[in-house]
Amino acid sequence: MSFRDRFHSGQLLAERILKLKDELTDPIVLALPRGGIEVGYQISQKMGCPLSVFIVRKLGAPGNPEFAIGAVTETGKVLESEYCKEYGKFFQKIREEEEKRILHQKQVFRQGKELESVEGRSVILCDDGVATGLTFKAAILGVKEMSPREVIAAVPVAPYDVAMEISSLVDRGIFLETPTFFVAVSQFYQSFYDKEDSFYRSLLGIEKEG
Repeated sequence: MSFRDRFHSGQLLAERILKLKDELTDPIVLALPRGGIEVGYQISQKMGCPLSVFIVRKLGAPGNPEFAIGAVTETGKVLESEYCKEYGKFFQKIREEEEKRILHQKQVFRQGKELESVEGRSVILCDDGVATGLTFKAAILGVKEMSPREVIAAVPVAPYDVAMEISSLVDRGIFLETPTFFVAVSQFYQSFYDKEDSFYRSLLGIEKEG
């Protein structure tokens, strides 16, 4: 399956999740910025429930930032990869840099406010796709610490083995595509590019600054 864009994949996910609506308790959609916001917007619109962001940052290896050696969430949850120890002396510095970026994204996407309580609620955690799954798994663990009733992972595409790992960590895992051959999330989208922060802020219902 090829998605036209993130709105399209979000619409398809929303159709699946809508079937669960009567089983959920005070649901809230938490999207991983940036791309996950477009997906989450479609789900929240279809479900008639709030949309917010849960911020998690990949900890990239020195000199190779695309290679994840860990992930850190806005709640302070850290998930280390199997390669983390090889970069021991750099790890804390990288974490501190990404925690600063978390504070910046919190300001941009939540106006600096703390995440509203999810205790006892059904949390629909979404992104536009998952590759290694490290940041998404960190997000799951971070959200679980806030005592939700349940966590539902909603992801358009993820490699089969990663989808199975994620499903084992949540109450329900909803995936549209779980290919065994996987290069990158972008290969499943006809249009896959980030937009200006103002666009994502508008989806989150945040007024223009100034």
